[in-house]
Amino acid sequence: MHRTRFLEAFAQVSSIRARGARTFEAEISREWTIASKPNGGYLLALLGRAALALNGSGDVVAASAHYLRSPAPGPVEIEGELLRRGRSISQVRARISQGGRLCVEALMSTSQLAPSTAPCWDTGIPDVQVVPFDDGIRLKPVTPDGSRVAMFDQVEARLDPATQLAKRPLG
Repeated sequence: MHRTRFLEAFAQVSSIRARGARTFEAEISREWTIASKPNGGYLLALLGRAALALNGSGDVVAASAHYLRSPAPGPVEIEGELLRRGRSISQVRARISQGGRLCVEALMSTSQLAPSTAPCWDTGIPDVQVVPFDDGIRLKPVTPDGSRVAMFDQVEARLDPATQLAKRPLG
């Protein structure tokens, strides 16, 4: 899938809608599941959108989440609280609930990153050998036990053929 179309599709499945000053609703997509359970990073993206909506702008620069139970694909409620608005960084708490039961809770730090911000290492750039994408071994959308990994129909994950993991049977 072309990068722009992927970003547009992900923006749609990770969208939230305001219900009140501190509450939102969202729809957990079946397309972002592993063995019928939503991917944790996908859930964190929903919480990040709520954090940014509560703060008014910015970028999530740090997050810590506790996954208490997995929500099922379908409607969820998101509640958030702006804990502190700082000049350079703010803290937000956000929670996903389904059917009145808490599923995920996260604390997030948000800040306004400059568009030109680039990663910086103080000990030099790591020496990494890049394997061409097409030479990587594509992970199949099924686990070794036969469980469906629907999110691999949305994104391609590929392994370096030289790794030990790539040498084992993959689904």
